[in-house]
Amino acid sequence: MALPFLELQTAVYQRLSNDASLLNLVTGVYDHVTEQTPFPYVYLGEPLLNIDQEVKVEDIAEETIAIHVYHNQETSGEYGNAKVYEILDAVHEALKYRIELPSYEILQVKPREPRVFDDIDNVQKHGVITYKYKLLKTK
Repeated sequence: MALPFLELQTAVYQRLSNDASLLNLVTGVYDHVTEQTPFPYVYLGEPLLNIDQEVKVEDIAEETIAIHVYHNQETSGEYGNAKVYEILDAVHEALKYRIELPSYEILQVKPREPRVFDDIDNVQKHGVITYKYKLLKTK
């Protein structure tokens, strides 16, 4: 079974990158950032894959993808959690609708563990929400 990392990340990236409501709140959606990336932004983080090998009738995998939101309070002048809450809500709204993958059918999507916290410097706010996708290999 081919691993679904690239297909799922590409589909999630395209969905978020084309969502007007989200793009009104952030400078962009990225899978790689540098120190020069302007705030606030969405970063597609680490995937985690669980492949169910017990039943060989169907190829089913569960992939969890972490979506990060970064907001610099100092440069924006907007302090507190509200901006990150708003961006996380826009991410969630964008991902509520079915995503099509070339080689997989998405059987189930579960958003999990949304949270917001201060980064190490107490200047940046960092939000994270994970989505667990249950995928059936179709091709």
